[in-house]
Amino acid sequence: MSKKILFVCYGDSSSPKAWSNVPFLFSENLMNQGFEILRLDLSPNEKNEALWDKYPGRILSRFFPNQQYSFVKTPFARRIAYRKIKNAVKSNPDLYFTIFLSFDFYNKFNKVPSLILHDWTYDMIILDRQKRKPYFFEKWFINYQHIAFQNSEIVISLFKDAQKLIAERHGKEVHHLGSNVVNEINPSKPTTKEILAKKNKSQELLLIGSTKYLLGARKLIQAFRILQKEFPDLALNFINLPKDRLLLEETDRNITCYKYLDKGDVEENKQYYELLTNAKILVNPSEIWAAYSSTIECMFYYTPIIIEPYKAFTMDYGETNNFGVYLQNTEIFTIVDSIRGILTMNEESYTELCIKAHELVKDQTWENYTKKVVDLMGDVKNKNSN
Repeated sequence: MSKKILFVCYGDSSSPKAWSNVPFLFSENLMNQGFEILRLDLSPNEKNEALWDKYPGRILSRFFPNQQYSFVKTPFARRIAYRKIKNAVKSNPDLYFTIFLSFDFYNKFNKVPSLILHDWTYDMIILDRQKRKPYFFEKWFINYQHIAFQNSEIVISLFKDAQKLIAERHGKEVHHLGSNVVNEINPSKPTTKEILAKKNKSQELLLIGSTKYLLGARKLIQAFRILQKEFPDLALNFINLPKDRLLLEETDRNITCYKYLDKGDVEENKQYYELLTNAKILVNPSEIWAAYSSTIECMFYYTPIIIEPYKAFTMDYGETNNFGVYLQNTEIFTIVDSIRGILTMNEESYTELCIKAHELVKDQTWENYTKKVVDLMGDVKNKNSN
């Protein structure tokens, strides 16, 4: 039997840059288990995407606030993407499976089964994050995803709450494989003893995000200014947040902004994991965006976390946070008190937080996760052969 898999995603799955390192780590672990990976990148043409953003996208945003209809969701972009999928499927009639790291597509060109894996659906972003009804053109894409769910043999969501909502809204069995997964790519990981020694001496706070996290980042900066009066050596590091939009003041000190750090680049990988290793606390005061992937990777590096009790997170790790703090609100002084509480801990209590954070996620490796996916694919193939 062929062990050839068509592996489809937005971006180059051979590079850690694509979607939070997920395509790279997933495909590498499939290869480690003996599968041959045929990579297919569905990234749209940059010029077409730029033209869409400049003209139709801008016009839509003027009349439909917070619209989520990007170029990749248009019929034009989807036709191009499906043409690529068709060519790849037809050129490889002996495929074992097609895997899509997106809920947007499935294999509709032959009987090779489809596995689709992602985090959230399009309707969840609109209905549950933005708290509004979808616009008429957004409904088209919601329907596209519905069709993909109905025609895929395996549907997997990385989150328990998403699993439940997808099943309810789309009438499809959805798998959650018992845990999320840590996207760690560190060729020179320090020992537990080395990590804990650095953290106990550290005075560094960390937030990893994007432009979606700006409001939370600005609150963290205000809290940081207050805390610096008590802790003059305190430092604050941001990864992938634009410095020019953080509303920094000339008197601010010990605040460092790093660009997006590519784990596929040797020096940037080293910088990224030094920041994780030296972080005293990961602090994310964002009310909507959990930065789930980077949060659990920080936990893997023995980092206590201060975050809102996001539903997706509490379903996996419990309503009680004994590995950091769940923020009851994101008021500045609540953030200050939460950070102060950890900074003033003695070494024994702080180390206990660090170890509890790591213990919760230590087994959530891509090796373990991929084995579960392989078992699901095997069940489908066995069922189809009977």
